[in-house]
Amino acid sequence: MEMSDGRVELARQVCILLYGAARAMSLYKVDHPFLAQGFSHLRDAIVKYHNLEAPLVFNFDQEHIFHGQTLLADESLAGTDLISLMLAKDVNRLVFFGDVDEQDLKNLFELLITEMDASRTGLLHELQMAGTTRIEVKKMVGSDRRPGPPKPPRAGPTHHLRYEQSIQRLSQVFDQAARGQKLSLDKVKMTLKRLIEEITTDDQAMLALTSIKSNEYLCHHSINVAIFCIALGGRLGMEGENLMWLGMGAILHDIGKAGIPRSVLEKPGALNDDERELIKGHPRSGAQIIAAEPGLPCSALIVALEHHVGTDGSGYPDIGSGAQHFFARITQIADAYDALTSNRPNRAALPPVASHATMVEAAGGAFDPILLRIFIEMIGVYPCGSVARLTSGQHGIVRRQNPSDLLRPVITVDDENQLKEIDLLRISDVSVAELVDPESLGIDLAIELEKQLT
Repeated sequence: MEMSDGRVELARQVCILLYGAARAMSLYKVDHPFLAQGFSHLRDAIVKYHNLEAPLVFNFDQEHIFHGQTLLADESLAGTDLISLMLAKDVNRLVFFGDVDEQDLKNLFELLITEMDASRTGLLHELQMAGTTRIEVKKMVGSDRRPGPPKPPRAGPTHHLRYEQSIQRLSQVFDQAARGQKLSLDKVKMTLKRLIEEITTDDQAMLALTSIKSNEYLCHHSINVAIFCIALGGRLGMEGENLMWLGMGAILHDIGKAGIPRSVLEKPGALNDDERELIKGHPRSGAQIIAAEPGLPCSALIVALEHHVGTDGSGYPDIGSGAQHFFARITQIADAYDALTSNRPNRAALPPVASHATMVEAAGGAFDPILLRIFIEMIGVYPCGSVARLTSGQHGIVRRQNPSDLLRPVITVDDENQLKEIDLLRISDVSVAELVDPESLGIDLAIELEKQLT
């Protein structure tokens, strides 16, 4: 059953206070006034939650925090210290009852940060010995771990999960823009930081995820554009602050559409004149939204304003005789490619090669021809994440490109429930026959990529 928004929001608040207490316990003595104040706030938040529902349950795995079965995406990213403390004690469930007090909380965190007597049976026993019965913990089933330092994070983070978390956070930011509220810039910056980390680790895996399409187009599209831009920026030698600034403009390039009614954005037929002008106004609207946020770089405002201008200035809005910003040129290419390869209410998606051809025809006008060539080389003839039929009769997912021959990528096939990579560069008698729609084969692309990209 889905948790109500009110309970989830309260659980988020408690979670933030929990990992704040975990960090504070490592910095201050246990009798420090700051800790006492923190435990008081934490108790009040738990009691407030208890007034809606009891008890309050958090579940943990090696990278994530859940409220019941609901993933707390932002809190999982920020609360790594708390996760490490719980895993060090072999605990994957933490339960708070409404009559918990500050001493209970103090006992919990004292035990979390100290070594336990090996002759005892674990954290739950220690809590009971300390007189704390209003907090329960559950040991990992089947775990043979012993108390000691936290284990390192699991190798190979789930790229798909990071991707879905990014969309979830950006959706919240776009909702704020639609309501005229201040944007949660921390969510944007955290999203970009994680995307840059994932793309730097394996850009082919993240590019594959852009093949997953969604009915929730706007935020999904914005994340895809950010991935394309960051990956292309990396190939152009960008790093550090420049890559972050490029990503910031890319991820917010369409934020001016947040206030446009969905009935217009998703209209299946032709737009009337008023609707067309509303759509053409989104670059200026986006620039105005970004201008009101002092924590955003000027380049993000420029990208939002100029990502439809074109290198020859033939697009919109009219920016006069000035040249289109370099970041806007990159973003315009990524924006157009993702739009062309996505189903829209008024047209079907184009295959990648047809999209390339359409964009090449406009090179020198809408698109910078040099950047476009590098982009197409990065995407390949058969993009990562595409489902391909091989001349051998097998079907598989394009895993990565071979830069020396874009017609012969590496394909992952399911061979009797075992994933196997086929490097077409090393096999002369097998090639890609065609790309196919995964739905026509009964393939859920999101599930398949989730299995492969670990």
